[in-house]
Amino acid sequence: EIEADAEKPRKKAKLPGISIFIVNDQVFLLAKVLVYADNEKKTPADTQTVYRIGSVTKAFTALMLMQLRDAGKLHLDDPIEKYLPEFKIKSRFPDARPATFRQVAAHYSGLPREAPMLYEYQDTQDTEEQPSVEEQLKSLKDVEMLLPAMTMYSYSNLGYSIMGLALSRVAKQPYDQYVSNQIIKPLGMNLSGFALTE
Repeated sequence: EIEADAEKPRKKAKLPGISIFIVNDQVFLLAKVLVYADNEKKTPADTQTVYRIGSVTKAFTALMLMQLRDAGKLHLDDPIEKYLPEFKIKSRFPDARPATFRQVAAHYSGLPREAPMLYEYQDTQDTEEQPSVEEQLKSLKDVEMLLPAMTMYSYSNLGYSIMGLALSRVAKQPYDQYVSNQIIKPLGMNLSGFALTE
């Protein structure tokens, strides 16, 4: 059933292959590779196949948040703009307050899903062409909150991008450097990283 459920969206998205891993309490319950890493060459996907990590990066950002909280460098209910003063967004809702780390981490901040400028980049997989978080922040000048905070779940890539930038300022080092040194390397994730290498 799991394979069949995964196969439908794989075909719809025209992906050559996917890997499925289900883990419970450090035990692999399922490890399955479906189809190919490369359709044209008919190269099967395996444990060495390179995937774009995408939104799984949010788990690293949330872990970074909790590590910095545990180190006493921030509070979950601090407004993000305390560390990122250029983060300003309009709100038409009465009693609106700046988005906090807790709200953004839980996708309850009311922030839009994306910065408005990102929609033109949707179809590209080239991360070099993606605008920086700083550019995304500048594009918010005419944007409003979608919802009042803490009223409804609303997934926000924008929120996590902004939170990552704020956390890098709290940590006093670039986001990718912190995550590599404090999360990826200690976990032994030697095949994961931010730069595509050979």
